[in-house]
Amino acid sequence: GLWQDFKSSRTGNFIHLVAQVEGVRHDVAVKLLRAKLLDEPENLFLEATVSTGQKSISDPTVDEEFKNFKKINISHFDKIANIPERAAINFIRSRKLEKFKFYFAESGKYKNRLVIPYVENGLSYYFQARSMSPYGMKYLNPTSVECGVKSSDILFPFVEEMPYVIVTEGPLDAITLQVNGYNATCTQGSHMSSAQLEKLKGRNIIMSYDNDFAGE
Repeated sequence: GLWQDFKSSRTGNFIHLVAQVEGVRHDVAVKLLRAKLLDEPENLFLEATVSTGQKSISDPTVDEEFKNFKKINISHFDKIANIPERAAINFIRSRKLEKFKFYFAESGKYKNRLVIPYVENGLSYYFQARSMSPYGMKYLNPTSVECGVKSSDILFPFVEEMPYVIVTEGPLDAITLQVNGYNATCTQGSHMSSAQLEKLKGRNIIMSYDNDFAGE
């Protein structure tokens, strides 16, 4: 019941796939499938029936999703009873990333995940949610329907005035380099889009992708 788009690094279940293909929110995809299964099952796998006008009906934004998140306070570790939240803090400590401001998802689609915010000029415009469980999908990224921007169109915030930048696959690698004094960004996977290349043009680029087949 799971799928992965290797080009964009997007993953999900069947409902997420319907939402992605139709270009609608997750809850709209649920209603679509429910209607097709219960009201007209013979039309389930026919062409899409969702109109493009439904995209604009109170679409969630990153700000709205952040209402389900709370800032992680590592000093409160002993007072926290939630096991996934404690695991998130232990993960941060193990990577020595205490300097970075992480969030923890208390509810919603990303519940019990470590949230890595993409912040620029004090505003969060994207995030990645990492599971603390060894089972299921490790990372969940918001879709363009949810946040209004494609993951392939953005880079993890870095100091654009510096003459060089280290490019990694994921934000945790970029953060690890940043807290150790290096200018780094990430491309949300091992595929670099033309939009990302355009933003990196004119800089000395140091590639630091994973040492595996995709990274090579």
